[in-house]
Formats: sequence, structure tokens, C-alpha cells
Amino acid sequence: MEDSQKQHIMKHLAELVESTWWSSSLLIVPLQENVFSEGDITMLESIRNQTEKVLRFYQLFMTKISGYEYLISTLTATNQTGALQILYLFQDSNSPQFEQQDIQLGSIVRTQCTLVGNGEIGFYKSEPLGRGHNTTVFTGYYGSEPAAIKKMYCNGETDFRDKEKEFNIWMNLNRHNHINIPKLFGKEKEDEFIYIAMEPCNGTLRQLIKNEIPAVDRWDIADLDILKQATQGLAFLHEQEVIHRDLKPENILILLHQGQVCVKIADFGISRTLPEDKNTITITWALGTQGWRAPEVLSTDSEDKLKMSRETDIFSLGCIYYYVLSNGLHPFGEDSKKREKNIIDSKFLLKDEHIPELPHGLRNTIESMIQKDRRVRPSAKKLLRDLFQV
Repeated sequence: MEDSQKQHIMKHLAELVESTWWSSSLLIVPLQENVFSEGDITMLESIRNQTEKVLRFYQLFMTKISGYEYLISTLTATNQTGALQILYLFQDSNSPQFEQQDIQLGSIVRTQCTLVGNGEIGFYKSEPLGRGHNTTVFTGYYGSEPAAIKKMYCNGETDFRDKEKEFNIWMNLNRHNHINIPKLFGKEKEDEFIYIAMEPCNGTLRQLIKNEIPAVDRWDIADLDILKQATQGLAFLHEQEVIHRDLKPENILILLHQGQVCVKIADFGISRTLPEDKNTITITWALGTQGWRAPEVLSTDSEDKLKMSRETDIFSLGCIYYYVLSNGLHPFGEDSKKREKNIIDSKFLLKDEHIPELPHGLRNTIESMIQKDRRVRPSAKKLLRDLFQV
């Protein structure tokens, strides 16, 4: 490469890296090794969107001999975690297309990553994605892969064993690589905590309905597509003899992947596997989330109390159907204190003004899903066949 070419390239790249986390001085070695060409610069200059240009600039290094390795070693030495985040995102990518999710992840200036166990799992304490009972979910990594890290406090060995059940159920589901179940990467145990690394998503169904996910607009996915995908995920769980037991909008995740919005059922913390040749399980406590639990979980009838089945999940899914179609309402009322009593008394109301354009038969289907008598609730397979022709 001639000196005049190097000067032209250096001038252009010096302007470009003003938007990045690292200084133009880091480019001297790759320029001397002819990492960039005039063709590369012409391509970069043709991209108008500055963020996409920066991302494409990083990705170029991965197509050059020693370029990727040079950047990794240099950025690691200078603690440029934000730039490393982008490089890891595109380590195996050959496409110049960039999803908004990736731009979001790469644009955050990272604090020091907290490593767990042998260092394969790392997370950022300053970036909690959500909190639950003794559980916090963080942004992080599994190896070099971006991940959501679920940190769970365990109060003694019994609690550890319960948390292991969640991992084992999820691990068995993970073998099938079902599109409507988040991918499981791995786990670590350290002190009184278990850490589970999973596929990162953009947000929850509740956030989508409230239009609170920056990368995904509320209307980027049709309501019926949300319901179809959620039902496909539940049908898969039931085929694997798993009862979820805690379906609610917060446990349904939204992922933007290659321009498509994917719906994924998550959080198997209280899920259970049905015994062989059994359709119900008897539980000790009425766990689950207030307002989304089926009447049989709340029942005082000794013959029905605390017996859970696939139909228990169908009840919760029926509430979610109405929640999506009504843009955030609950069929058993908006007063959370009265909602469970309404569930026990089977007092629901599907208002026409909230869901005025229901497809033929869907209203009756929702009513059957949330009936007190579990025997009339349709299976997930039947829902797929009758509503979505799957």
C-alpha cells in the first residue's frame, strides 16, 4: 500500500473512530499490515447511517487476516469493554445487515464485568434487566456470546435442589432447539447463588404491549402472531410433559431476530414434569403469580385443590389471549385485589369495546380457556389446529 493511500485511509478512519470507544492510534499497526484497502474505504463511505458504519467498520476487521485477533488483544489491554461487546456480537456474522437489538447492545458503555466460577459466565451489576423473588437478571456473557444472566439466591441445600430442577427441565427442553423457548447456554454455582446464562431478548410481552421496547414497536408483530407463537411454545412444553405453572406477560419474552419478532416462553422456576402416565401433579403450595393462577390452584375444594395439569396453563394462556387482544386488560378485572376472587367465582367479562374485531370463534375459545371447569378447556394442540390451522 502506498503512503498516499495510507494517508487517505487514516484520514477517513480517524473521522470514523470519533464515534467509537478507542483512539485512532490503535489503527497504526493494522494499517501497516494492509488490513484495510481502498475498496473497504469506498464501501464505508457509501454507508450514510453513522451507527451502521461504525458496526460495519468493526466487522471488517473480522474479514481481515489477524485483524480480529489484533483488535481483541488491543481492546482487552485497554479495557474497551463497549467495543469488545460489538466484536463479540459479530464474531460469527458474515452479513452486513445490523439489527436494532445489536446496535442497542453495542452502544452501551460497559462497566467492569463480574466473572463467575471459571469465568465462562460474566455479568454487569450496573445493568439489571429485571427482578423477581430472590432473582435478578443481568446483561452479560457466556464465553464470548452475549447473554442474559439469571442470578438466583439459594437458601440452603433444598433451595439449591429446587433451582437445579429448573435448570434440568430447561436443559431437556433446550435439546430440541424450539424457536419459542429461549436458548439455554449454561450455569455456574458460586457461594449461595446459582447463575444461569440464557439467550438475551429485547423485552417482555408486558413491555411490548406498553410499547416500552426500543427495538420493537408494539405493532411490529400482529396480535394473532403473538398468540400463535405463545401457543406453539406451550404446546411444545406440554408435548414434553412439562407444566409451566407461571404463565404471565412478564414470562413471555420478545426477541427481534433477523428482522422477525419472536415470542418465547421463559422462566421455568416452578415448572414441573408430569409423572409417567399421569395427567396431573399434586403440589404442596399454591405458587404462581397473583391474578394469573387458575381456579384449581386457588380452590378450597379438597378434590381439586393443588392438583395441576396442562389445563392449568391453558387458563393462564386464555388470560394472556385477552390481555394481548385488549391491549393490556385482564378478563377478571383490573383491580388486582379482587381479581383472584373473581377467578374463584368465575366472574369474567370480555368487553366488545376492548376487543371489537375478534376473528370468528375466538371469543368463544377464550371463554372456554378461562372456564372454572378445567375439563372444557381446549388443549394447546387444539388451539393451534382450530385457530391457526397448524
